[in-house]
Amino acid sequence: MDTETLAIYNQAKQKVGTATRKTAHEKGLWHETFHCWIVDDSQTEPYIYLQRRSAHKKDFPSLFDITAAGHLLEGETAEDGIREVKEELGIDIPFADLDFLGQFRCMPKHRDIYDYEFAFTYVYRQHIPFEQFRLQEEEVAGMVRVPFSAFYQLCFGTVKAIESDGFVEEGKIRRPYCERMTLNDLVPHQQRFLQLVAISIDQLLKNEKPR
Repeated sequence: MDTETLAIYNQAKQKVGTATRKTAHEKGLWHETFHCWIVDDSQTEPYIYLQRRSAHKKDFPSLFDITAAGHLLEGETAEDGIREVKEELGIDIPFADLDFLGQFRCMPKHRDIYDYEFAFTYVYRQHIPFEQFRLQEEEVAGMVRVPFSAFYQLCFGTVKAIESDGFVEEGKIRRPYCERMTLNDLVPHQQRFLQLVAISIDQLLKNEKPR
């Protein structure tokens, strides 16, 4: 994966060249990614799904993150990013069923990695039973859902912890996961990024009827 070729941009989103993924992360070069947040708005209380990253990941192991996400290679479009949902979660989602929120700047903090992303950000609104997820073992180690209203408050710091429920996997064995979650349990995205995502999802849910 470190040798994948990415298109590189300046801060004004003008393409300035290419680089390997490894070089982009070492030098803090801007590149494009695909983010998909899955939200279950089939009931009165919407829930948002979060993936738990594998303990074997080089960056941010065992932390909770965007439902599915990945890098776009040089020449790819946002639509190509839908593969990440299938690869990581084992579920098929038509790209046409996604709601586009926008392209946001995302800069998770890590001591050795400077991951400067222009993230094409989408929402898929659907109830998905946990048993339908088939996780990519080397990438994802679990799936939880949390009330969206609680997630929103966590992003803005009005609550310190929220309840989650779901499952984690160890090898092929699944066990229930029901723990309180704080911001320290999430990948350390900039809080402004999380707030922008939360606001955008909230507006989407308020402006459109549940599916």
